[in-house]
Amino acid sequence: MINCPKCQVPNPDSATACAACGTTLVGQQFAQALDQAMGPGAPPPPPAASAPPAPLPPPPTEGGFPGLGDPMAVADPVAAQAEINRFMAEQRAKKRTKSIIYLLILGAIAGVIAFFVISGAQKKARTEAVVQFYQSFNKLDDDSVGTFFKCVVRAQHMDIHKASDTLVLTDGLEKAFANYPKGQPDWLRTKCIPMLGGAIEDLGKLKAPSGFGEAIEGMKSALKEVQTVFERYAATIDRRKNEAADEQEVRAMNADFHNAVENKDSPKALPYTNFLICAVPDLVKSAKGLAKPPDIQPVLDHIFKSCVDPKLDQKSAVSFADKLRKECFAQRNDNQKKGPEYNVLVNKMAGDARDLDALNDCFRRSNRGFAREEIEAVAKVFIKYNDARGKVRAEVGKVKEELAGK
Repeated sequence: MINCPKCQVPNPDSATACAACGTTLVGQQFAQALDQAMGPGAPPPPPAASAPPAPLPPPPTEGGFPGLGDPMAVADPVAAQAEINRFMAEQRAKKRTKSIIYLLILGAIAGVIAFFVISGAQKKARTEAVVQFYQSFNKLDDDSVGTFFKCVVRAQHMDIHKASDTLVLTDGLEKAFANYPKGQPDWLRTKCIPMLGGAIEDLGKLKAPSGFGEAIEGMKSALKEVQTVFERYAATIDRRKNEAADEQEVRAMNADFHNAVENKDSPKALPYTNFLICAVPDLVKSAKGLAKPPDIQPVLDHIFKSCVDPKLDQKSAVSFADKLRKECFAQRNDNQKKGPEYNVLVNKMAGDARDLDALNDCFRRSNRGFAREEIEAVAKVFIKYNDARGKVRAEVGKVKEELAGK
């Protein structure tokens, strides 16, 4: 029997609520079974004197309270112990379930932590590999390839390989050839071009991280094209180096001639007067008639109509330029003594150096088309080289976004 904790009315063991007052008996079953297993306990204390007596239950019918059995029946100790054992088993099962859940949660947390630790280590390793590779790549590009481009234009203080305009390179090549006509072909072959071979070899030794293979191969291919194009360009200018050297010597004579008034010992002033007399018929007569010296206008007029005038056909311009480079240059006669013609030209024309620009214009026009194919090839391959460098930088950018979690 289960005694109601409120009114103390006995109820059957299977009852869930007190038949007298309706109080819930859930949990009281286990408590009473435990009390029965431990033996009779002390009687409950009497109610307080001031408390009103509890109402008596209705008299039992024959056979005990309806549906509750005999209130005087004695509880079975074996059943009580079985109830305790069942309850304890349930508690142990709940505890095991909680332990398993806790272990699963701890395992999941440990897995997440391990994932982030491993992921962080992998990101760090990849970052270090990419940074080291890119530093090595930039050093190679600046030191070997950058030095090559400085070499070909003979401009040690100009960073040609990072120029955004191909004219920086092609104009530099033309100026280098104009300044060093005889030496430039061999300079390219022996000093500059071998630098590319070393750069290509060093590029292959770089430890490129995953994803960079295609960009590196593109860079190597571009540098090989640069090497081939410059070998062809060197061979082309080698065939014309003697004519270019003569043009350079004409420029040197021109400088001495225009300094002859102040410097009487200018050694190349006399050869230049002979060069001019060959190039411009009746030049001495025209010089004598000049009213406001120094005035080189007669020379300018003749060079313009014979070589520079846009209306003039290319064949005539080339013919006149060849006369200057070959026939007139051969008549310069460095050992000739200064005579009256020399004095007339120096006194009337020296100091007005506009003829130098006219001569350069004539040489350029006559040389139009010379090495043009090779120069255009240089420009195209320079663009390919810069595109290849850009792809390497793009791959670095992709890795940066990847590691940033974008």
